[in-house]
Amino acid sequence: MVGRFTKQLMVSILLMLAVDGQQVVPQLDFGSLLLRELRSGYATFDVESKNEYRMTRYNDVVSGLNQTSFAKEYQELLAQALSKLYVGIPLCSYVSSHEVQGDLFEESSESGKWNVTRTLGQRFAGELPDGRISHGKPLRSPMSPFVYIPAIPFSLAEGSVAAETSKGVTFSFPLDTLLFAHARANRWIRWLADQADWVIEISVDKERQAPRTMKFRLLEPVRKRMQYSFSSVDVTMTYSYIENCKFHAMTSLTVRIEGTAAFRGKFVEEMQDSYTDIKCESPLEYLHPYTPQTNFLDHIFW
Repeated sequence: MVGRFTKQLMVSILLMLAVDGQQVVPQLDFGSLLLRELRSGYATFDVESKNEYRMTRYNDVVSGLNQTSFAKEYQELLAQALSKLYVGIPLCSYVSSHEVQGDLFEESSESGKWNVTRTLGQRFAGELPDGRISHGKPLRSPMSPFVYIPAIPFSLAEGSVAAETSKGVTFSFPLDTLLFAHARANRWIRWLADQADWVIEISVDKERQAPRTMKFRLLEPVRKRMQYSFSSVDVTMTYSYIENCKFHAMTSLTVRIEGTAAFRGKFVEEMQDSYTDIKCESPLEYLHPYTPQTNFLDHIFW
């Protein structure tokens, strides 16, 4: 199914179109990830433990920002926002929707309800378009609203204030390509990372001191002789506060790629994953897998 795996195929397929026209589909090894989490186990946090975990993240960011030239008010705003990007994976249910539009891919749309459980990771139950009735994914899945992001996911010292309004501030940071090298992304994505400069932009709400969006984008267009070019590649994660869960979650992930391929002309590819109706169990519990630290780019360029 093109739709379900577009997030992880989009960039690699576009790169390969100019080479030989073949669409090679990498396999998602969810099974091994599930087994690894089951073997390693996880910690269970209540609300108080979750708040302590977030405060630890906050202190880590503050410590890092003290070595930068950011003004104190920006340091506080950024520390609060980064500390809220991840606080665990709550026992909950949510509805996941996936839509694809573009010139190269078949348009598709699908949705379904998922449940986070203690022993089976994240589980979908219901009839799918391809006939299966259930499947699962790890707690730390690249396709869920609970994206693991470390407290300091990039070099704070190289950051700057890109824009500011009365309601929010956008911070900009260069993305170290070593992060791509250490991610599980396939070689085509790593190739693209090596060919271009990337920027991470974090938009923060001033009043709530909370993340609005985290965007990854190409700083400049990428061209490969006359074969193909990418005029823009944008990946945007949108965050919302989930009142009944008492934390922020990624409620949408959008990918937009514009470029030109030989013998195909201009193309625009768009994908959006949306996560809605997030409902946590009561009392609130948050799971923290003991798996080796996850590279947060795995969730985006899987």
